[in-house]
Amino acid sequence: MGLPEQERAAAERALVTTLLTRLPADPAGLCLGAYLPLRGEPDLLGVLAQWVGSGGTVGLPVVVRADAALEFGRWAPGMAVVLERFGVARPEPFERVMPDLMVVPCVGFDERCFRLGYGGGYYDRTLAEHPCRAIGVAYDGCEIARFEAGEHDIALAEIVTETRLLRPPR
Repeated sequence: MGLPEQERAAAERALVTTLLTRLPADPAGLCLGAYLPLRGEPDLLGVLAQWVGSGGTVGLPVVVRADAALEFGRWAPGMAVVLERFGVARPEPFERVMPDLMVVPCVGFDERCFRLGYGGGYYDRTLAEHPCRAIGVAYDGCEIARFEAGEHDIALAEIVTETRLLRPPR
């Protein structure tokens, strides 16, 4: 995102504030599929630490094969990670968990709550195999007026930005 650092930090705080209202207040016993930020994605480390501190589990996504759904490994603040392809963090040691809900970064998105990622279709395959509530996170500047969603693309339950909460049209 091309915002000056101070504006970006303010946008991130606003996004996180809204995201927290969309997550269960009591995460005990729930697994949140999330990510560690890269390439300017919103930094949710504080949210993840709060989730774990309140008794929830966080799972970080790992690509196991090019044509497969993601697997998720249990992560907690301070835990070792190994940087894999494209700088994606893999928890070490890897303990597989299954998310009850996910927070998904969006490289781009539209008003219908379809997202663009990095082009691998991993989240769509994951949601097709393991349906759960998925919340996209992105900055307003990532919105694309409209793009052609593929037949395999799955709309997210909602997308949170620094100024809006979007839900797919009914």
